[in-house]
Amino acid sequence: EREELKKQDQEAKQLADKIKKEKAELEKLRKEAPKKEKAKKIKKEKLSKKELKEKAQATAYFGVGGIDPTPEFLGPIREVALLLKQHPEVKPVRIEGHTDNTGSHTLNLALSLRRAEAVKEILIREGVDPSRIVTAGFNADRPVAPNITRRERQLNRRVEIFIGDKEKKRERHRIKEKELRKNIHTTAYFSVGANHPSQESTQWIRKAAALLREHPEIKEIAVEGHTDNIGDRSKNVDLSLQRAEAVKEILVREGIDPSRIMTFGFNADRPVAADNTPSERQLNRRVEIMVGDY
Repeated sequence: EREELKKQDQEAKQLADKIKKEKAELEKLRKEAPKKEKAKKIKKEKLSKKELKEKAQATAYFGVGGIDPTPEFLGPIREVALLLKQHPEVKPVRIEGHTDNTGSHTLNLALSLRRAEAVKEILIREGVDPSRIVTAGFNADRPVAPNITRRERQLNRRVEIFIGDKEKKRERHRIKEKELRKNIHTTAYFSVGANHPSQESTQWIRKAAALLREHPEIKEIAVEGHTDNIGDRSKNVDLSLQRAEAVKEILVREGIDPSRIMTFGFNADRPVAADNTPSERQLNRRVEIMVGDY
């Protein structure tokens, strides 16, 4: 009987040891689970440089005169902060502040920078090293909307967070824009006293229209009419404008929204040649299509 009791005690002890061991293993797994989950999340965020640039950007908007972003944009800023913490190698982190066009230039310049600094502070509180962050204020000089309606001004009261340097991208855009302007810039020529362009010039106008259809973002198309120095000045003013309107009509027929086009008549005040010979006067009887700011 004693042997039986002794055997039962040993089995009970072994069972207790087994339970204790299992509990220890479960506790270890419980403690390691969050670490594994965190590691899993970090692994998920291993992105290519291009993907990282696309994900680590955000735009926050502001109330009129406001320095701090409206609450609904704190979430996206924090998401960017988390991504930046996971990728400490990424720098610089640029924060650019902007305003609408209401108020003085000096006050808006200071306000745009204060907005950028406010967003920087949020990133720092979320654990991003301040040495990685570069802030800048651009006043109302870089609008994303025309600043006419309340909604458009709201879109311009913003701060943008992004990785790297946008200047290279802007420079590429400027080069592309310069080439586009050059390609669109078209000159149509006119016979003496005529208010409609020659057939050959009409073909060039249509080519310009085709380019303008491909670039609806170009909102300001200037059509400028000119004459030579022969004839009455007041009549030439009217004639130069009639020529510009005739070219505008061709552009509209080719599918260009008339609201994008501005016409001007400059008489003989802006010659490109001396106006002494028939060939020089021919060069001055013209309409130029040019692209404005966009």
